[in-house]
Amino acid sequence: MKLFYRYIFCIALIVLVASCSSSRKTSDAQTSVPTSQWKSGDAVLSRASIKIKDEKGKGVSLSGNLRMLRDDVIILNATYIFGIQVGFVEITKDKILIVSKVTNQYTEMLYEELSLKMGKIITFDAFQRLFWGEQSNLQINGLKWEYDSFVSLPDNRSLPSELKLNFNAGKKSIDMMMQLSNFRYDASWNPRTQIDLSTYTKLTSEQFYALISSLVK
Repeated sequence: MKLFYRYIFCIALIVLVASCSSSRKTSDAQTSVPTSQWKSGDAVLSRASIKIKDEKGKGVSLSGNLRMLRDDVIILNATYIFGIQVGFVEITKDKILIVSKVTNQYTEMLYEELSLKMGKIITFDAFQRLFWGEQSNLQINGLKWEYDSFVSLPDNRSLPSELKLNFNAGKKSIDMMMQLSNFRYDASWNPRTQIDLSTYTKLTSEQFYALISSLVK
């Protein structure tokens, strides 16, 4: 797979995890999320190191950063080790924006349409629980999401510092490990990424879903 396809595959898996966590919360009272230690408007910035490996042992290492504004946005930027910008994912309350700077493509996924495709209600809150460490480890239908470690911030609140994602379906598998470091409270960044989308080709939702489907065959 090309670099962008590996990256987009992992984003698709995160969407699957979010859909699973949404359904678990509504169907199982024992998995209800406890009262959060975070309040609306809290802003956190951290460095990210991402390693992706497929079933053939071929892998790629990416770096970047994770920016989160509580109850508003989650932005994950990725850069190849040689300084080539891969792209970013911006998750807001109304949509998910995925931009590839490798292929000059982007797509926008609305939660209503995504929920219909997945057959489960998917919301921004589900992604927020994943990245803020408020979702328990999850294993379902060949998909496994787990937190390997957490870091304590100066005010004794904690965030996940190592997240693992594993997908197995027949002969197809992929592993992703994301290590987060250098956490700090920082609200100086723009909560909406500025990019001239006129210079990019937009993938329709059908084109995007077709791309994802081709990756799991």
